[in-house]
Amino acid sequence: MKKVFVGWDGNVDDILDAVDTRSGPGHYQAMKTMESFSQRIYASCGKSCNIELVPKVQKIGGNGPIFVEALPEGEYEITLAGCFGKEAIDPLFHPLQKRCARLFSFGPSASTQAIEFSDGKVLFGKLAPLDNICWENLLELIPLPQFIQLQEEIDLFVSANWTMLNHVNGIWRALLEQVVPQLSKRARYLFIDLADPAKRTDEDLKQALALLKSLGSCYDLILGLNGAESKRVANVLGVVGIEEIFEVLGASCVVCHTPLTASAVSKEGQETIQSAYTPTPKLSTGAGDNFNAGFCNGLLKGLTLKERLEMGCATSGFYVRHGRSPSSEELSQFLNLWHSGRI
Repeated sequence: MKKVFVGWDGNVDDILDAVDTRSGPGHYQAMKTMESFSQRIYASCGKSCNIELVPKVQKIGGNGPIFVEALPEGEYEITLAGCFGKEAIDPLFHPLQKRCARLFSFGPSASTQAIEFSDGKVLFGKLAPLDNICWENLLELIPLPQFIQLQEEIDLFVSANWTMLNHVNGIWRALLEQVVPQLSKRARYLFIDLADPAKRTDEDLKQALALLKSLGSCYDLILGLNGAESKRVANVLGVVGIEEIFEVLGASCVVCHTPLTASAVSKEGQETIQSAYTPTPKLSTGAGDNFNAGFCNGLLKGLTLKERLEMGCATSGFYVRHGRSPSSEELSQFLNLWHSGRI
């Protein structure tokens, strides 16, 4: 059984509607687009604004936990490290705990309020608990010899949500200095999800990318991006497109997904496919994590680059339609329907 180590976040996500008009208890029209939401706020500049938020569902959040949820159950030995509770694991994360061979918690989870629209989502995060995620605290949870052994045995290491975690660069530096020299030379994948680095400075991002380039000398580095992230990374590196990002970082693969397409460039070549898009998603928060998990699932199964993109798009496509990740059987059925043009 292939082994996967996933870190580092952990959120409680509240999925919300922003009310446009209300006609009575239980009866309202939600704002359909991000544009209408922004116009409501802009029209109130210099005055005040009252927007009602209606909770729809509370769910497991964070890029790492959603990634794990989207991997096929029982097919991988998973170690997950993040924020899932202080004294004990929060009941919301108990199903996730059952999926993992090992689960390590740095402390209480962060929280995110996600307002969803037909054309995107706005996330409001309370992220202070994520500051507990650092190298020193990691070694209190997992002593260095055990962490080295876990890294020795894994087939895939996923380091997610760089943007929201202030100490990941320190973890990556310690990985290079204290862990990598102890590892054998066999192949291991390192999948990186930066997670919307819009709020981080160019200098922060340059340092992170330099560390990733160094890690690429000892892991098969895969950088997962969405459309906005790919433009930001390219701009910071002074290049254009994922092909040049791939070359400058010396990566094994760079993959970019948008609502309409998915592209990847790797040592095998380059592929672009149409995504399994729907204009009426049931749930969009977590769609990118499902794409990443589907892509990595295909990677661990030894599929071709195009097939990995299809696995990513199908996993995400099922998720946004059903509000949950697919089982292996459901994923296979979705792929068949999609390939036959019935989706």
